[in-house]
Amino acid sequence: MAVNSLKLVGDVLQSAPEAMLVIDCGKIAYANTQITVAFGYSSAELKGQPLHLLIPSMEHSTGADSSHAWLATPGLGVFRAPDAVLGQRKDGTTFAIEMTMSQITMRRKSFVMGVVRDVTDRKALEGILESVRIQMIASARLSSLGAMAGGIAHEINNPLAVIHALASDLAEQETISRDETVSCAAQIVGHAERILKIVVSMRHLSRDGAQDPFTTTAVTSIVAQTLDLCEERFRTNSVTLYAPSIDPALRIACREVQISQILGNLLLNAFDAVIGKVGERWVRLEVGVEGPDLVFSVIDSGGGVPEALRARIMEPFFTTKPIGRGTGLGLSLSKRFASDHGGSLRLDEKSLNTCFSLSLPLVQAGHLQ
Repeated sequence: MAVNSLKLVGDVLQSAPEAMLVIDCGKIAYANTQITVAFGYSSAELKGQPLHLLIPSMEHSTGADSSHAWLATPGLGVFRAPDAVLGQRKDGTTFAIEMTMSQITMRRKSFVMGVVRDVTDRKALEGILESVRIQMIASARLSSLGAMAGGIAHEINNPLAVIHALASDLAEQETISRDETVSCAAQIVGHAERILKIVVSMRHLSRDGAQDPFTTTAVTSIVAQTLDLCEERFRTNSVTLYAPSIDPALRIACREVQISQILGNLLLNAFDAVIGKVGERWVRLEVGVEGPDLVFSVIDSGGGVPEALRARIMEPFFTTKPIGRGTGLGLSLSKRFASDHGGSLRLDEKSLNTCFSLSLPLVQAGHLQ
């Protein structure tokens, strides 16, 4: 009876377009033509062999969700092998596969029917898409940094000019008192530290940060790093930037680089929204606590987001800026970073002015790391 049942199953699988096999008591009982073509064995060579002949990783699989446990337990339905499983051909070469097994019963006899799919091309495509995604993230990050570059150059040039003037004065004076020397030296140190602070912030924000561990970070530090790179751009273009006074005790668990990148992107978007406006031009950053969350809000005096576009502004590659002025990835990446942190980024449609709010879980005082 079992042989007849197996032959019936085999006849059905032989006409199937996919690579399929039948497992009986942990051994390969039948393999259709697609299996033999994919793995390079004949049907006779496969009959009676353990499944790990074709999928070596299954030989040592353990745990409740392993193939061994599943095969030994009747009535469990469908088993899908873990992602990125490798099949091994007769010649020893390997290729990426997906393996799905289903328990079936025919004429009181239970079998396991397996479907094997070659996903080599799909995995290669996924690798290409991931590479493109990483490059686009880098492009969006560098685009934001490029937008800040003019202001940063001006911010660095000013203290450099002062340092040069002070050093020249010291060199030209034949006699100088100790008090004057100390005063000049203190000013030089102060301006040098300002330049160093800008450079450190620039290096910080230019990093990827995706692999950074989450650390408990002071909100004041995040805001300071971001403003160091933004403030001069606002000042030189006569756009008023209001920065908040922040409680130094406020902490969030985050990848600091990514949160700084979100805030930097929001501030630059707000700058772009007001720079062409006639009359009052301002951007305001607010930081507040709402229940268990810390909320950053970036508000501007621009013309607002048209109602017809509000549902699309966070879509990848969607932008209202002229060609060459943006990648269309800033808000979509910011939204993703926020989600990765267990938070959210949204447009506050109830606000009288354009307002984007970033909400992140606040580290409570009793849980500081």
